[in-house]
Formats: sequence, structure tokens, C-alpha cells
Amino acid sequence: MEKKMEQTGNNTFIKRIGTTVYQVNVFFDENAEKSFEEKLMHLMSNDLSLGEISNSDNE
Repeated sequence: MEKKMEQTGNNTFIKRIGTTVYQVNVFFDENAEKSFEEKLMHLMSNDLSLGEISNSDNE
């Protein structure tokens, strides 16, 4: 399966996986209350806690 990504603009990129082409648009809220770093830390924290839950289910 071939994976290829190309930049088309500041907020858009195209990703090709096999014969399927995805165009991804990225938007940022300039008036957001939380910073990007705070949001990223929140996502990572949630992923880690979900990983701990699934690991304890396998024991």
C-alpha cells in the first residue's frame, strides 16, 4: 500500500493511500481559550489513561 502526502497550501494537504486520495483541511480558532500545547497535553493524558485501562483489562 503506497502512502504519499503533498502540501497544497497553508491549511490543506493531500494524502494518498493506495488508490484513495484524501484532502485534509486544517482550521485553528484564533480566539480559543486554551493554547495548542494545553489541548495536546489533554489529548496525550486521555490516551495514556485509556491505555492503562485497556492494559489492566488484559491482565
